Amino acid sequence: MCLQSRTPGPAPGVNRGPVQQTRYPAGMDYASHLGMTVLEAGPNLTRVRLTVEAQGLNMHGTAHGGLIFSLADEAFAVISNASAQAVAVETHLSFFRAARLGDELVAVATPERIGRTLATYRVEVRRGEKGEVVALFLGTVSRREKPGT
Repeated sequence: MCLQSRTPGPAPGVNRGPVQQTRYPAGMDYASHLGMTVLEAGPNLTRVRLTVEAQGLNMHGTAHGGLIFSLADEAFAVISNASAQAVAVETHLSFFRAARLGDELVAVATPERIGRTLATYRVEVRRGEKGEVVALFLGTVSRREKPGT
């Protein structure tokens, strides 16, 4: 199989006009596409909300694991980059309960340990603000000071 390099962009025949950024700053198109909303963003607590819609369901009629992972990962990205420049080096997600069509999921991210070059965060994906835990995400980032600080 021959792989050809190509310029990144939309697939041939796909018209992608200007992207409306209503929930996220420029560059956060994926999270916005999934319907995520940042409720709170800070280095000690970040909360991101998503409502499970029909296109986010798997073959069993429950929320796709990738949708739940994306929500947890977004909260992880926001909190880990709140006070540093960070990139993920390891993540883990455990699923505890199914999420269903119409469920409002909230990812609540908190730091477990922040070191000079590594930091680990815990993200609980809950059904609603105070509801049961649907999934638990743990992630570690490599971090450094933001440029210009």
